[in-house]
Amino acid sequence: MRKLVSAIVLSAAILATLTACDPPMPDSLRVELAERTVVCPEGSVDLVATESVQDVSSFWSDSLTNACGLSFNIVDEATGGIEISDSGTFKCEPFLTVPVAVDAAVITFVVGENYELTLDAPTLAAIFAGEITNWSDPAIVALNEFAVFEDQEIVISPTALAPARDAMESWLETETGRDLDLSFIADSTELESEAIYALADGELRITGFSSTLTTGYPLANIATVAGDLASVVVPDARLIQTAGTQVDLIKDVDAQTVDFSYNKENEAKPLLGAVDALVPYAPIYAIKMGLCGEDTVDLRNTARYLLRLDAQGVIATGVSSPLPEHIRIAAAALIDAGNPSLNLEAEVTQ
Repeated sequence: MRKLVSAIVLSAAILATLTACDPPMPDSLRVELAERTVVCPEGSVDLVATESVQDVSSFWSDSLTNACGLSFNIVDEATGGIEISDSGTFKCEPFLTVPVAVDAAVITFVVGENYELTLDAPTLAAIFAGEITNWSDPAIVALNEFAVFEDQEIVISPTALAPARDAMESWLETETGRDLDLSFIADSTELESEAIYALADGELRITGFSSTLTTGYPLANIATVAGDLASVVVPDARLIQTAGTQVDLIKDVDAQTVDFSYNKENEAKPLLGAVDALVPYAPIYAIKMGLCGEDTVDLRNTARYLLRLDAQGVIATGVSSPLPEHIRIAAAALIDAGNPSLNLEAEVTQ
């Protein structure tokens, strides 16, 4: 049995526009209407959560249960249900994939007693290209006035989260105008926190912003203007979310996927409540949600909850960032489109 609670209040003028003769209902309105309609199944689904949303998933579970009895079981591995991944791959075989949160590629490191490290795009690109191989290189020293670097080889971690590696490569190519191939860094298959804890002295690693917060390890500051120490920023959630205002939507209905890509040419917009836009931290990527196994109403309703505004607000309390609104709407609309329990056109005309 299902309880359907509708709280849809529309004026007669709006209702008149939602007839079968009119163009299709826009995704933004469809998603808004769906969020005023709460569907509460009695069952539950399995959910596999990556480290970056582990804490948040507990809040999701509690709020779901308190709201209407909708629930999920947090498990380590499942062939059916929901899997949230920041590695770019899924253990299950999803029939639908959408973003659920935003993360960013950062550099974490262990270099002697130095807890702070500043890099810029040209220097970092030169390190990955094998042109700068020692921590005492003048290019690094010039960016780190108060650091102490020994004559020590730079070791690049041989693995990385694939989306973080690819986002870093794309950003460095955009900033430097040079081709860069980071394919020598393999896809990580281990728990990211364990890989960070295992860093040796002299080693740097491409990782996710959320992973550095989880472990407490330092992340490199970035000079957004090459060689200009006045332009140095510390990657944080606000700068990552500002970059989110510049992303382009990538949607493939046939493939049942939604994704996004950073576009430097899009104007950065102020965050909610702010007057001016911050400096964006550009190498961002999606933490993705895959729907696996049997396509059921329970599964879609549970996945859809994670894209509600309130559930996205919970993400902001964790180590990752909520989706840009136009990406959230596109992802929610794709899930809603295959949900037979949501007949929104019929709802609004009753």
